Amino acid sequence: MEILKSNHYIVNTDIEMVSQLFSYLEEVGITKLEDLEKQLLKLKVNSFNDLLNYTSGPDCEEELAIIVEEVIDR
Repeated sequence: MEILKSNHYIVNTDIEMVSQLFSYLEEVGITKLEDLEKQLLKLKVNSFNDLLNYTSGPDCEEELAIIVEEVIDR
C-alpha cells in the first residue's frame, strides 16, 4: 500500500498483489512450481505458520515480506 497523503492510500487489487508476488519470484529465479517447492523445502517452510515465521524473521527480504503480508491480510 502506498501513502499518497496523510489519509489517502492506493490499495492494490488482488490481481496486482498476486502479480507483484509472481514478479518478485521470477526476479529471484523461481519460474516454476517445482522451483518454489524446492525453495520452500530449503527454507523449511512446511506450513502456513512456518511461512509467517519466515516472512516476519530477519532472513526474509523486506520486499517479499511486504508482498506476502499484503496477500495474507487480504
